[in-house]
Amino acid sequence: MTLKDHSKWPSLPTSCREVIEAYSYELTKLSRSLMSVLSVNLGLGEGYLQNAFGGDDIGACLRATFYPKCPQPDLTLGLSSHSDPGGMTLLLPDDQVSGYKYLKVIVGSP
Repeated sequence: MTLKDHSKWPSLPTSCREVIEAYSYELTKLSRSLMSVLSVNLGLGEGYLQNAFGGDDIGACLRATFYPKCPQPDLTLGLSSHSDPGGMTLLLPDDQVSGYKYLKVIVGSP
């Protein structure tokens, strides 16, 4: 796993890069484990999903966003609907931030 375009990283605090690289490494390990478990439980063979998404050269994208609380939430528009690229998205829930919405697609529904 690499997130090595250091020109896009903040320079301060100095520990930021090390912490984010360690966190990203652990998330990638978790994703590999989840893909393995999902593959096996779907009857596809242990490495099926990982191989479908790049094998040992699997990519990772870490996005960190901060949305400060709006003093007038009734005036906000929010983000337009979008999807996250890739085979797996891991979200870090935050009890202090409400409002994340996702669309549950039911196969065969209009």
